[in-house]
This record gives sequence, C-alpha cells and structure tokens, in this order.
Amino acid sequence: MLRATVTNRLPTDTSVHWHGALRNDADGVPGLTQRPIAAGADHVYQFTVPRPGTYWFHPHVAPQLDRGLYAPLIVD
Repeated sequence: MLRATVTNRLPTDTSVHWHGALRNDADGVPGLTQRPIAAGADHVYQFTVPRPGTYWFHPHVAPQLDRGLYAPLIVD
C-alpha cells in the first residue's frame, strides 16, 4: 500500500500522475479523475502498488512537467 500526502507549495494548481497499473481515481488527471490540488492545499493518494518495480510520477498540469517536475518511484 502506498500512501502519499502531497502538499502543493506551487503558486498554481497541480496533481500527481502515477505511472503503473493503478486505480483510475489515483490517476491524477485534474478535471477528469480528480480535482486539481490548489496552491497551499494537501491531497492524499492511497493505492496498492501492483508489483515491485521502478515506476515514475509527474504532475498533469502544464508546464510543470516540462520544467522537470517528475521523479522515480522504486517499490521493493
């Protein structure tokens, strides 16, 4: 089980898109699968990671991804 609290310290809305086989409501597409995380707000993502491996995550709000806001997620 992965549980991550995201605190948005950016000046605009954001979200987190987790790459891997996840529930649709943890997909992080603002306006489609979740409400955007407003500036200064928190959002808790919780889902079961399907299997160990190397995944990655990033925002689904332009131009945040273009500016390098992404990271690896390694599940052992």
